[in-house]
Amino acid sequence: MSFRSFCSAGIRQSLLLGIVLCGSPECKPWGSTVQAADKAEVEAAIRRGAVFLQTQAGGRDAGYDSLAALALLKSGTGTGQQQIRSITERVLAKTASGTYRPDNLHTAIYEAGVDLMLLADSDPVAHREAIEVIATFVIASQSPLGEWNYLGTMTRNGGDTSITSYAMLGLWAAARAGMTIPGEVWDNCATWHFRTQIADGGFTYHATPGNANGGSRHGTTTSGLASQLIALTYLYPGAAEKLAQETREKERRKTSIRRFGVLERIDLDTGNVVNGGGGAAAGNFNPKSPRAALEKSVRGGIDWLTAHWATNTIPAHRLYYMYGLERVSALAALTHYGSHDWYEEGSDHLLATQTSDGSWQGDTSPAVSTSFAILFLAQATAKTLNRTPRGVPVGGGLLAGGRGLPDDLNAVQVEQGNVKVRKLQGPLDELLAELEKSSDGKVSAAQAAIVEQVQLEDRSALIEQKVRLRRLVDDPRVEVRRTAVWALGRTADLRLKPYLIRALRDPDLSVVVEARNSLCALSRLTRGQGMPASPLAGVSEDATADERAEAIQQW
Repeated sequence: MSFRSFCSAGIRQSLLLGIVLCGSPECKPWGSTVQAADKAEVEAAIRRGAVFLQTQAGGRDAGYDSLAALALLKSGTGTGQQQIRSITERVLAKTASGTYRPDNLHTAIYEAGVDLMLLADSDPVAHREAIEVIATFVIASQSPLGEWNYLGTMTRNGGDTSITSYAMLGLWAAARAGMTIPGEVWDNCATWHFRTQIADGGFTYHATPGNANGGSRHGTTTSGLASQLIALTYLYPGAAEKLAQETREKERRKTSIRRFGVLERIDLDTGNVVNGGGGAAAGNFNPKSPRAALEKSVRGGIDWLTAHWATNTIPAHRLYYMYGLERVSALAALTHYGSHDWYEEGSDHLLATQTSDGSWQGDTSPAVSTSFAILFLAQATAKTLNRTPRGVPVGGGLLAGGRGLPDDLNAVQVEQGNVKVRKLQGPLDELLAELEKSSDGKVSAAQAAIVEQVQLEDRSALIEQKVRLRRLVDDPRVEVRRTAVWALGRTADLRLKPYLIRALRDPDLSVVVEARNSLCALSRLTRGQGMPASPLAGVSEDATADERAEAIQQW
């Protein structure tokens, strides 16, 4: 659909506009570019999920209970404290004899992995002895080939990528708690993944060298990729962070325009570095897994996830996959796969699929599915990595629309070394008036205050400001126009859509994208039929001006 016909169709018929832009009401694909969920809405979904999980935790196999307790712990809601304590005590009791005694021997590695994660994330000092007991069990259970499996079936099916991933997650937790993991453990696991990674870069469930066994899958690709990232972290300290930086730079070079939609996520910080991974391989260990091979393996997995991003169908075991995607994205410090913001798109999908009782339904029990969903929404792995800002965020916040420091340095404040715009205070009508009269250098302060108030407070106040917002759509300042079209999309008033359609012809591309986003927010449907967030996504950095203009026109 061309730019012109897109606009004309929307003017002729509002219902057609909603369908063309956002897809049918029945279709809620995850993977097309979607409107970022509000922070307050995400937090509310986490709270509802935690309340549901509180009623389910306890009395199950400890692996399932430990996963639920970990999700409650990472939710940050304070819900389920009694359940967390009770389940933690059960885990500790399994190590009382000095050896680990899992509840279910067949699935003991899954169980041990989540037990280690729970103990290390709740109190690594108090639980140090138990952590060492469980980690010793996991290390002893590794096969000579370097993988883990259901106990008693080590060689029957060539290994299990999923179980191996949870073993590595558990050992990573033990290493963070201060335990020294032998270098051979990481090294042998990496070597096994070299042998079983499929030629297209992905991973499958039960793999054997040279046998794709059904081909790459979304969930198991995140599992294999996470294991390789953990191995890279410990075998070659600093390599994972360097690789992540190179990957981000590669994505930035694919498009020369700034990231759009920053008005919706004002606290997103893409300038973070990873601090703390804890521990290291023992002694002066010399890995047999070459660093270049590990990095190639990681790049292959990331490329597979990017190329096979879900667009019109949800992959099998989608909640397992989503938590896996959160782990990989945190370990690799990724915000995007190609043009897809994984957290924004995933959050939007989870908000749309949460049931009335607060749970999520998937391929396993509601308790397990809900645990995975909470761990994704709460960004559990990112919390584990203890991310800290590195100077001024790149493309984050609202600093002059994502371009860096505002012109007026009197309008900034420094919090924990991070430069932020000093937000204004007051009711929405006064903030909009301030935006309208502000000089260019002070627009960001009013902008930040408006976005935060609309996100966190009652949006009905926007309805009373429709006249002013319509006027601001024609303001000569780009950032004012962006703010106006963003706000119009949050009024829930379909009568305002002609103003947003008109903004699709704005001379500034960022306003055009914000207008499109707002049309989809107004219709409350997934947007765009899989179109990328940036019109220039996929366009070569060497493209001519005419080629770039054509890409924008087609978008």
